[in-house]
Amino acid sequence: MADLLTNVVANLRRMRGRLVIVLVLIVGAYFLVAFGEQAWKARQLEGEVAERQSAVNDLTVQKQQLQTQLDQYSSDQYLAFVEQKARQDLNLSRPGEKVLLVRWQGAPSPTPTAIATPEPPHKANWDKWLDLFGIR
Repeated sequence: MADLLTNVVANLRRMRGRLVIVLVLIVGAYFLVAFGEQAWKARQLEGEVAERQSAVNDLTVQKQQLQTQLDQYSSDQYLAFVEQKARQDLNLSRPGEKVLLVRWQGAPSPTPTAIATPEPPHKANWDKWLDLFGIR
């Protein structure tokens, strides 16, 4: 039995170097896979950041356009134009104002009178046919 035990201990000592190498390879493979996975996630996140930055840029441009419109439409000149159009075209008024609606009656349009043209003397039917065909 002692002989068997010494053989097992000798075999373990020989295999210890191989066992350490296998263990180092397993740990190295684990770290390689973990690093690759983290690199893949970082690449995906960079893509999302680029998309979101593009969306932010688009919204910034849209905000600037809307601010320009707001500045244009809140000017006194534009407000006066809108008020004038509302008063003229839509017959609107401000609260408290009295509105007078005036209907202008134009001068009556002259009725055309027919100018009397002298009637030619009555022609015979055969005379009219000759005139139609240009014979006479």
